[in-house]
Amino acid sequence: KANGELDKSFGTSGVKVIDTKGYYHDLRDIAIQPDGKILINGSLNRGFAIYRMDSLGVMDQSFGTGGLTNINFCSMDAAQEIAVSKSGKIAAVGYSCEFNAEFIIALFNPDGSLDLNFNGTGYFTSAFNKAFRVFQAVKFQSDRKIVAAGDCIASDVSMRTKIYVVRIDTTGHLYEVTGG
Repeated sequence: KANGELDKSFGTSGVKVIDTKGYYHDLRDIAIQPDGKILINGSLNRGFAIYRMDSLGVMDQSFGTGGLTNINFCSMDAAQEIAVSKSGKIAAVGYSCEFNAEFIIALFNPDGSLDLNFNGTGYFTSAFNKAFRVFQAVKFQSDRKIVAAGDCIASDVSMRTKIYVVRIDTTGHLYEVTGG
């Protein structure tokens, strides 16, 4: 609550427990949709995981399967951060293929399904010829373009970290890249 007390109307006495059915789960971010629904993301069963519940902590059965969307793009994926557009689209960023990691941006419809109009697959990946790569942050611009930022280790002997910022248009195509 606003005064710092636990809101006992949420979940069970103020706590929501989600059973991952024995799968390893790593939570990374949380976002609130314009309608007050709560999104929680991370990695579950080596894939992108997004849970959605209402403001009382009840899993939203209209989202994914029983309130969960869990998608594997490669052998080991994780969503680092999510953003919600005004229209309810959900952008999730992170890495795909952990040991040969690629930057990844996935776009989901409000019901938790991949938006297949986004790059024809629902996601955009790129290695940009670097070593381990991961997007750490994502935001929607007012023109609905998606901006993601992340870092990677240079593939040369310097092993320096480089920061990458990309902007993807609404069809999932690279709009502009800066790197340094």
